[in-house]
Amino acid sequence: RIKRLRQAEWSLDNARKKLAKAERECQQRQANLDGVQEHFEQAMAKKQRLQQGADASKAKLELVTMLLLGLQEERRRWIRECEKCEEEIETLPGDAGIAAAMITYLGPLTRDQRFSLLQLTSECCHEARVRFSPELHITKLFTSHYEVSRWLHEGLPADEFSIQNGVLALYAPLPPLLIDPQQQAMLWLRAKLNPVLMHLSRPLSEIAATI
Repeated sequence: RIKRLRQAEWSLDNARKKLAKAERECQQRQANLDGVQEHFEQAMAKKQRLQQGADASKAKLELVTMLLLGLQEERRRWIRECEKCEEEIETLPGDAGIAAAMITYLGPLTRDQRFSLLQLTSECCHEARVRFSPELHITKLFTSHYEVSRWLHEGLPADEFSIQNGVLALYAPLPPLLIDPQQQAMLWLRAKLNPVLMHLSRPLSEIAATI
């Protein structure tokens, strides 16, 4: 029995040693696993930062590409504008001469007579070899689309003849005589010049006090 007891104790001691060795190996492997896990987490965090940087760079690249495309279109637009300005510079003397003739002599003429005068003036420019715009619109030489829209809002009729009369009323060198049986011009001028008329209708003492 004593021999069996000692043999059992020896077996137990060996088992305890093996268990301790296995626990040390397990702890070492757990430490190695923790290190690998930490390294993996660091790598994933770095990957996420790199992905965010790549996404930001991609977004910037797209914005830069759009900007470059916009600048290219703007460059083409400026080239067209420069070419147009060069053409306008070459045709400006003829356009100015025709415009001066129109603003001086259009007033009493009918629509057909104005067209005939424009053709006659154009032929004179051709004979004198003076360049002018092939599609010359008298109203565009004195007004803008915004100004004409404002006139229409103020009550001016929308036909070309009435717009020409509006140009003559405001930009002719001499005050025009208006024959206005339907009172369209009167209503338009009242709407357009109402602030000026109100100012002129104020008493002289009040105007002097304001000044």
